[in-house]
Amino acid sequence: MFNPWLNGHRPCLFATEITSPKGKIVKRYRHADVKTPLACLAQLSAQVLVRFKAGVTLHALQAQADAQSDLAAAQAMQQAKAALFAQCNTAAPRRRA
Repeated sequence: MFNPWLNGHRPCLFATEITSPKGKIVKRYRHADVKTPLACLAQLSAQVLVRFKAGVTLHALQAQADAQSDLAAAQAMQQAKAALFAQCNTAAPRRRA
């Protein structure tokens, strides 16, 4: 539940590298550089800088992300996380020898 939300719905900052007048490479994080990892992958795919595994296509990944809204994906991830933590908290405590 976490990976589909993380890769398809959560916005992330990606750096733009700028060369300073002294020749040093400086990374800048601009508002225009905010996108999801899937959007960044689509951009790299359009520039032919990435290859997909056999059977995996960009269209299929985008269809998977479009199956849920950002809010619905976040809510499903939160419910799965709460269920996991509830399961961990109900486990019998270990006894020390």
